[in-house]
Amino acid sequence: MEPARRAMIVREIEYWRRGKLLPEQYCDFLLNLYADETVKVERSDTPSASAAAVVNSSVWLWLGGSMLLGGLAFLVIYFNSFPVLMQIGLSAIFVLLFYTGAAMMRKRAIVSVMLSAAGSLLLLFAGVYLLRLHGEDSATALAGYLLFVAIIWLGAGGLLRQAVLQFCGWASIMVFYGWTLSRTLEELSWFSSQLAWVPISGLLLLMGWLFVKRFQSAGTVLLLLGLLVWFAPEMQLLADAGKRDGVALLSLVAKCLLTGMLLYAGRKIWIKWVTA
Repeated sequence: MEPARRAMIVREIEYWRRGKLLPEQYCDFLLNLYADETVKVERSDTPSASAAAVVNSSVWLWLGGSMLLGGLAFLVIYFNSFPVLMQIGLSAIFVLLFYTGAAMMRKRAIVSVMLSAAGSLLLLFAGVYLLRLHGEDSATALAGYLLFVAIIWLGAGGLLRQAVLQFCGWASIMVFYGWTLSRTLEELSWFSSQLAWVPISGLLLLMGWLFVKRFQSAGTVLLLLGLLVWFAPEMQLLADAGKRDGVALLSLVAKCLLTGMLLYAGRKIWIKWVTA
């Protein structure tokens, strides 16, 4: 390129930078592309937009941020010294703040999912921590709290329209159901396990099939959940230390082969849902 034309382009890029017509990173990239030793580049000493925002920020903003960090540190350090109702209230407030932030950032899907995930994990682990802290960590108490968390996840997932949160809620309910089966039945045989899980799997798959055309997110969640529950009998039997026999393992292998064949046969149908 001729030096005169190159110099004209460089001047135009510098004009764009001074007028804030393009982000400074783009201007630097274009200058590095077109400028050479024959063209003098006037580097601006003015700070970038992000640096200017920091330099010109209010002292009250810095003070408020420092107080917020200090308050969080105080809460973390002295959390165990608070009364139980205050501990529950503080945990609930932070969970609510995360979910509120997720709702406000719904247009930015990644940020919204990250906030809701943080709130969901805080809800789960804070509750388990409080139960253990106050000596209420029996299997019944933990299972009951898991059911409570699952209901919250389902409600939050429906309001925020996040399929992952809904799936986690339904999956947690299925875990609670499996725990109830183990506590209720004295001995869980292969046949009784199939009888307890397979009808639920069929119902979920049927509901997902009916819903996926009109409510794709909810239908997909139900289909995936039904597929997971289809393997639940074998997973429950294999997880039981006293049921590590070959029947459950052979049944699991047979179901995997059957599922693979069915997915292959219906690939033209379900691939439309995945790519939609």
